[in-house]
Amino acid sequence: MIRPALRLILLALFFCCSIPAWADSGKQKSILLLSPDLLNSPYLYDFYSAFKLKLNEGRPESVIIYEENLDLSRFPLGVDDTKLDTWLRTKYRNIKIDAIVVIGHSALNYVLQHQRELWPDTPILFTLASDSEIKKMALPENVAGKTLKAGFSDIVRMARGLLPDTKHIAIVGNLPEHDVYRNDLPEQIARLSVEIDIIDLRGKTLDQLRLAMADLPKGTVVYFTMLTMDGALKKINNKDALLELVKAANAPVLVDNPSHIGLGAMGAILFDAGIQGRETADLLGKILAGEKMSSLSIGNSTFIPLLDWRELNRWGWIKVIIQPGVSYVFLPREYGSFIAGKSW
Repeated sequence: MIRPALRLILLALFFCCSIPAWADSGKQKSILLLSPDLLNSPYLYDFYSAFKLKLNEGRPESVIIYEENLDLSRFPLGVDDTKLDTWLRTKYRNIKIDAIVVIGHSALNYVLQHQRELWPDTPILFTLASDSEIKKMALPENVAGKTLKAGFSDIVRMARGLLPDTKHIAIVGNLPEHDVYRNDLPEQIARLSVEIDIIDLRGKTLDQLRLAMADLPKGTVVYFTMLTMDGALKKINNKDALLELVKAANAPVLVDNPSHIGLGAMGAILFDAGIQGRETADLLGKILAGEKMSSLSIGNSTFIPLLDWRELNRWGWIKVIIQPGVSYVFLPREYGSFIAGKSW
């Protein structure tokens, strides 16, 4: 028979062994989440919801998440961004930040430039960042994260996969200096222009775009990036602009934002927001547990095409070929679209 004292010792050992490695006796953790824009887009909302749910799953200590929006798409950070530095330093001077989560490569670039005066020794975890942009950065030892591996070349491959007769890609969107999400687009355009004709419509007014979209040459596919400011520096509602230009276009439209499916775009690049959020939370859990940043390799996520069935039919892609080893998941009927797990 086990004596009461021995039973207490065994129970204590059991509970000690059962506590996850990252548990810290109920100690509170503070996380700073920096995003280039507000987290109110459908995609970022889904990402953030999954991130918070996974982060708090089974965690004994409380986690406070401080959120800061850098608003980079409307106010790109230039040489003189010292006021933002001062504001952040003042706001968080009495708060110990255990880790920083950075959304996107533009926000990461800002943090790296000002890390020394703001958070010199704090672990930094980036997510939803362009793979090609991250490869250009010299990352310190306290930085790790996940990239999204997709770009203009994937849009071209998707266009040719859906419509093999594609000869031209027309690009519609903000001028490069007003597009913080696609810093590598000019480089990719230059590289791909030797194999396909590029019609660059960025920087035009909305009226000019309507006319141009109605008169595109045969064999054109439109790549709509983001249109929040036209060539006359007039602010535009991005989704309203897409709806208007799709109606005027004599060619199908591809986008790299899955929330634009249903607005007339034929296809989009899709990175599942829920998966991205959960995987980011898993990495953050390891950091909060004290795992060395050097042991966390930089991972990347590959996309799957998100296709609108109605638009496929509209532009003549009527027959769906089901190939062995390729998964096709149909979304609820009200979406009128499906996800094709096929890489072109």
